[in-house]
Amino acid sequence: MPHTVSSFQSSEDVEVSKEFEGETVTRDEPIYVSDETAGTPSTSHSVDNDIEKLGSFEHTTISQPSPKQGSISDDVKRTKPRNFLGNVLENIKGDGSKSPPRVSLVSTVLSGLFSFIGIFSVSFISHHGGAETLVIASFGASAVLIYDSIQSPLAQPRNVVGGQIVSAFVGVSVFKLFNAWGSDSFYEPAASASAVAIAVVCMDLTKTLHPPGGATALIAVIGGSSVTDLGYLYVVYPVGMGVIIMLSIAILLNNLVGTRSYPTFWW
Repeated sequence: MPHTVSSFQSSEDVEVSKEFEGETVTRDEPIYVSDETAGTPSTSHSVDNDIEKLGSFEHTTISQPSPKQGSISDDVKRTKPRNFLGNVLENIKGDGSKSPPRVSLVSTVLSGLFSFIGIFSVSFISHHGGAETLVIASFGASAVLIYDSIQSPLAQPRNVVGGQIVSAFVGVSVFKLFNAWGSDSFYEPAASASAVAIAVVCMDLTKTLHPPGGATALIAVIGGSSVTDLGYLYVVYPVGMGVIIMLSIAILLNNLVGTRSYPTFWW
């Protein structure tokens, strides 16, 4: 049975220790070590005799001293960072994974049908109720999530309702703030960018991230007088009412089909 060199070697074995420093050294032939337990400086014994005296002592690894503070470890030396351009190009290449498989034809048809019903319902209520602004462009993006990508965290009720309302509030607030400063060539681009950026931050902070919310915030700034004249009513109507109608339809339709279950969580 091969044995491990003990950490108290004699001077003759220093070269062996250095050669295998940081590793567990196994030798089949006897290796002579000093018998410190017996008090003699250089009494020669085989490894077998030492093991018998040390009882359960079986393996001792001669570890290399840890690198001094400020030095670079071997791992860092072996993995030199790529230059900035190399990192960018490597990231652009992707990780080699493939796109997800195509969904079934039945699921595709159902998603299209449900999207039609959802948007049609909001539009019908809007036109026949005398509220032309009940339908906004961002509802089309919400429809993709709540009628097709129903397992996505971004498509759950908390995100759909919360993300739309938070973004609408941010959009109106940003419009009012910039409008108070006056109107010039810098106003609209800055207001538009600020509305979307702040909406993203607020959705993240409130755990209500819903990508169409970015469009809802933008519409509050560039939607024209039919939107901007609503003020904070925009948050309730059309945004709040419209998204609740669409979500209610999504919950009903998605659960009528045995292969679907929605939502995965409420809050």
